[in-house]
Amino acid sequence: MLSGQSITDVIISRLMESGKLIRSERVGKGWSQAELGKRVGVSQVAIKKIEAGRTIKSKHLPKIAELLSIPLSKLDPSLSQHGLGTANHSDNDTLRKTRIAPPPSETFGHNARIGAAVSGFARVPIRGQTMGGKDGALIFNADEYFGEVEAPSKLAGVPDAYAAYVVGDSMLERYQHGEVVYVHPYAPVKKNDYVVIQIQVGDHGAVHGWVKRFVSRDDTTLKVLQLNPRKTLSFPNDRVVHVHKIVGAGEP
Repeated sequence: MLSGQSITDVIISRLMESGKLIRSERVGKGWSQAELGKRVGVSQVAIKKIEAGRTIKSKHLPKIAELLSIPLSKLDPSLSQHGLGTANHSDNDTLRKTRIAPPPSETFGHNARIGAAVSGFARVPIRGQTMGGKDGALIFNADEYFGEVEAPSKLAGVPDAYAAYVVGDSMLERYQHGEVVYVHPYAPVKKNDYVVIQIQVGDHGAVHGWVKRFVSRDDTTLKVLQLNPRKTLSFPNDRVVHVHKIVGAGEP
């Protein structure tokens, strides 16, 4: 039977191979990433991430497979009758467990501090209620529960790890509206890291959050960069609740 780490390696390898196959067939048709994205109904950035193996499991793979005349099982082995092909039945069972885990409500309760750790992946809670509007803010509440998502293995066992939705277009071309970012709340943050900042609004106001790029922080001020339109934003340090590092992103 494959070990948990072996399964992780296999899945990562499959993601990379699937991405290379998609790119090869796309180029063979003379399509740009933008053209394929248009036909699928996603952005060029989304196609770029899929081809780079950065999207764990895209709901758009069936459409991509159809457009590029690729057998779907070559892009997603979980849809193949024989799973990984060379793995035995027990290995396929383990892989399915890697991809699917019970929700936190069945394991740790709705206010779980961490997602359920599984072999190769983690399940983490979704945080931040979307506000909409041009500034793309989220409202953070310690008691919130919006479900959970599958996250990269680097977050397995990380206390308080979470995911959040990207709202609005203020961070184009790095992040698209509706993407999910995966957050490590205890990872060190350095200049040019992408982060989720949480800021208290008003003396007793709600905590609002945004996805931005870290610039600097001193005793008085937090500075972050917004990409669209490009400008530096400053927040008084006494209003800053958290600055959490983003360690990955993907489709919901």
